Parts: sequence; C-alpha cells; structure tokens
Amino acid sequence: MALHAKNIALMAGAEGAEGAEGAEVALVADELVKQGSVRVDIAQAALAKLRSEPE
Repeated sequence: MALHAKNIALMAGAEGAEGAEGAEVALVADELVKQGSVRVDIAQAALAKLRSEPE
C-alpha cells in the first residue's frame, strides 16, 4: 500500500525527492496509509493542509 500511496501523492501534486527529509510525497503518503484510504482527493486535501501549515 505504501508504494501506491506514494504514486497517488505524486498524482495529487506533491513534490520531493525520494529519501529527502520532509518531502511532501513521503508526508502525504504516510497520511494516506495512516487513514487507510489511498485516493487522489484525500491526497489533495492532505497536501493542501500540509502546505497551509506554518513551517
């Protein structure tokens, strides 16, 4: 499921190289796996939430 979640995160527009600490792809994929629902709309929502948080 983790590989599929990474692919969905990329489709949703997440950026970041594999292995890069704090990469959007990894963070969004982790959230999808945690929620147990690997869907593009959920990935887009997680990405929007991630990008709206202050650094």
